[in-house]
Amino acid sequence: MSQERPIRVRSIDGLRAITMLLMIWVNDFSTLTGVSKWLKHAPSGANFIGFSDLIFPVFLFVVGLSIPFSIMARDNANYSRSSTYFHIAMRTCWLLVIGVFIVNYENASNDMPVFNQAWWSIFMTLGVFMIWMDWQASPVPEKWHKPIQVIGVVLLIFLAVAYRGGEDATVRFSTLWWGILGLIGWAYLANAMVAMIFGTKLLSHGLAFVVFYVLTILNFAGPLSTIPFPFTFAGTIIQGYIPAFTSAGLVTAVLVINLKTRPLYLLSAIVAFALINIVFGLAIKPYYWMVYKLAVSNAFSILAFAIMYFLVEVRKYTNWYKAIGAAGSATLTCYMLPYIFYPLRTITGWRLPDVLNTGLLGLIGSLCFAFIIVFITHIAKKRGFKLKL
Repeated sequence: MSQERPIRVRSIDGLRAITMLLMIWVNDFSTLTGVSKWLKHAPSGANFIGFSDLIFPVFLFVVGLSIPFSIMARDNANYSRSSTYFHIAMRTCWLLVIGVFIVNYENASNDMPVFNQAWWSIFMTLGVFMIWMDWQASPVPEKWHKPIQVIGVVLLIFLAVAYRGGEDATVRFSTLWWGILGLIGWAYLANAMVAMIFGTKLLSHGLAFVVFYVLTILNFAGPLSTIPFPFTFAGTIIQGYIPAFTSAGLVTAVLVINLKTRPLYLLSAIVAFALINIVFGLAIKPYYWMVYKLAVSNAFSILAFAIMYFLVEVRKYTNWYKAIGAAGSATLTCYMLPYIFYPLRTITGWRLPDVLNTGLLGLIGSLCFAFIIVFITHIAKKRGFKLKL
């Protein structure tokens, strides 16, 4: 891949920004009543896919879209291959760490000896910002960068030690599951390794994509439903399901790299890739619902990118998404901010009247909240404050 020229694909930034905005929006549905079941996550065992069920798969897809361009950018900046492997490993590690902290927050007790759940979340988020802020790009003097990061590390360690979860406050800090960011981390690791090994070879990426689908089928068919020790920690990769969403994005990105100079062929190939997923999904639906959900979700993501690519790269319509651009360029910052705002609302007891948390008015209010988070992210980024792993 080091011999390829880096390509700037603005449509990826646009799709990432829209997806992040929608993720904040649908995450706020839990505060509302009277929301259509078609907008929420489908209950376990239901035979339909809710709108909310599509958002995280699209984000995983965008992660895959970004991987080869990130690697090419590092190659262009003359980073060694070994340093890029190390970068991938460390980014994965940090996503896992932050993901586990968020999972523990969600199960935290209000009867902890030091903090209640709300304050624990605020200090957790503060620690994350102190450690992973891109301090080099900030206006903070360089002499304070390392001390702030060290304080952040100490803070997170203290929070982990002081943590108590569960209804009776007896559960200690642990890897209950990896959390959304942790799942992203595993999917990123698996597909970044594929990208490093295969570069921009379309056939090789297609085979890797098929392998993840086969692993997913084996997972839901039974053979891989239980991963034996010591491989349990990497079960997310071995079972295939989560990395398969990202693999679809990676294959699409390789199509872009190989066919960028022929937009008609490129869009045709992307649409064909989506149709393959739809046909496969419909064929396997009677046997494995979750594999059907994987294939249909990937088709949705692929077609969403095709539309975005046509608008942004072919028709050159770029101004329309700039208002939410910070959600695409400072995505982790945008994702973490609600972990301050929700606890503050709990602490202050502030809440909109019930009529504004119900039905259509509630949905509009939640969308406004998402735009506010994106706007705050924009202001923070403009002033030089942005998380960077």
